[in-house]
Amino acid sequence: MRFAIFNVFVSLKLLAIAETHFGSVVFIYKSDEIIVNDLWWDQVDYIIFFTTPIYDMLQVMDTDRPSLHLVFEMWDTMIKKVKTTIYKHIHRQIEEKTNFYEVIYEIFIYYSNEWLNEVPNRLLPHRDAEILEERNKCLRRYFPSNEKRNMIFQEYARFSRALDTFESFDSLQDRWNLEPKSWWLVHGSSTPYLYFKV
Repeated sequence: MRFAIFNVFVSLKLLAIAETHFGSVVFIYKSDEIIVNDLWWDQVDYIIFFTTPIYDMLQVMDTDRPSLHLVFEMWDTMIKKVKTTIYKHIHRQIEEKTNFYEVIYEIFIYYSNEWLNEVPNRLLPHRDAEILEERNKCLRRYFPSNEKRNMIFQEYARFSRALDTFESFDSLQDRWNLEPKSWWLVHGSSTPYLYFKV
C-alpha cells in the first residue's frame, strides 16, 4: 500500500526499504545528481513536514505511562495538522479535494469518529456488548464476593456516567489533564473499592 502511494505521488525510484521502530519507510537512492538537486530536497522536506504530526503523536503514545484516554483527541488533531501541511504545500483551499490527501485520509480514518459512524452497527468500546461482558468477567474474577462486586459495579457506574462527585467540573476536566493514577488519587476517594485497586 505504501509503495503504491509512493509510486503514484513521487517521481523518485525506490531502491531499498528499511523498517524503523514505527514501521515507516526509509528510502535510499544513490546518485550525485539527486543529492545536489534542490527540487528533490524540497520533496524530502515535504515528506518530513507532513509525517511530523504522525511521528509526534506516535512518540507521545510510545510511553510506559497510561495515555490511551488521549488517543482519539490526539488522532483528530494529528489528521488536521497533516491536512493543513498537505494543502499548504499544494496551494489549495482546505475545502478542495486532492487525490493525495484522500488516500492518506482513508488510512487515517480507520479508528476515527467518522470510521465509527460509517457503519450503523459499529460501536464505541464502552457500548460494545463483548467488551462490557469481558470487563464484567474481569471484575467477577477480582471480586468473587457478590456483595463486594455489587459495590464495585455501583462505583464503576458512578465513575463511567460521571455521577455524584465525578460530575464536578474539576473531575471531568482533570480526566484529560492528569495521568489516570494521579486522577484517581485526586478524585477517586468517593469510590473506595476502585480507589484501592488503583
